[in-house]
Amino acid sequence: MDRAVEQVEQPLHRLRRGAAGGDGADGRDEGEVTGEDPRGQVPRLAGRAASGTAAPLGRYAAGLAMATLATWIVYASYLMGVANLALNYQHDSFLVQGGWLAVQLVGILAAVMVVMTVACAARQAGSRGARPSGALGRACVACVVAGSLVLLVSAAYWGVYPAVL
Repeated sequence: MDRAVEQVEQPLHRLRRGAAGGDGADGRDEGEVTGEDPRGQVPRLAGRAASGTAAPLGRYAAGLAMATLATWIVYASYLMGVANLALNYQHDSFLVQGGWLAVQLVGILAAVMVVMTVACAARQAGSRGARPSGALGRACVACVVAGSLVLLVSAAYWGVYPAVL
């Protein structure tokens, strides 16, 4: 474990010293910190490939996928709980009403994540200074958004979203 930490910390220490390598050619001392944040280089320095999407867009897409999956898991669990109550001629108001409220809240969270992901993608496409996503990154985000929309529209068909009058 210590060796792995050393392998990451040594290149980070070299990055902190600056691009001149600490030879003083540009007026910096050997140990002077340049002020650059080297944490963005950790995947490259550890020998892994960097992500294909820009940082916030990838996180939003992952959050959208998890929220969509959570919506269906909570909904299926709610249906199984209510079906169990019905088959055993029992009643539990907490499960029926609280479960339905939980299903709707998770569904609304997933809808908010759709809006946040699409807004981040549009903001990234419109900004010139942002780190561009590669073609594979854009394709992954598009597939996540399209798949989540299909699953959330089918969840809406089954009544997951509350009626707004």
